[in-house]
Amino acid sequence: MSTQQPEPVGPLIQAFLNELKAANTKPATLTPDDLAYELKLNPKTVEEMLRTGTFHPYAFKAGRYWRISRHDFEKWLEEQHTTTTVDPYRLPPRSTRSQARLNQSARKTA
Repeated sequence: MSTQQPEPVGPLIQAFLNELKAANTKPATLTPDDLAYELKLNPKTVEEMLRTGTFHPYAFKAGRYWRISRHDFEKWLEEQHTTTTVDPYRLPPRSTRSQARLNQSARKTA
């Protein structure tokens, strides 16, 4: 009687299986602490963001506790990413200190 060993899987397939396993363990709704972890912010900051409506209309209160679904959180993140754009032709204004240094160096070379 021979016992067959399962065939080894490649690193890409193993990474995919690990990600799939991790995705199944993620909760469907996130708490403020989960949001703080995902956003790398202090939980108090996230609670303030919830109170001021930063996550509106995605966040909701279940009793006295804030919740947001993982899907809605990902949608909110995507919105933040697409709405925050930088105009490459408009440079930020120079600070007065750096402008003063530029003026000083221009006077020295003149």
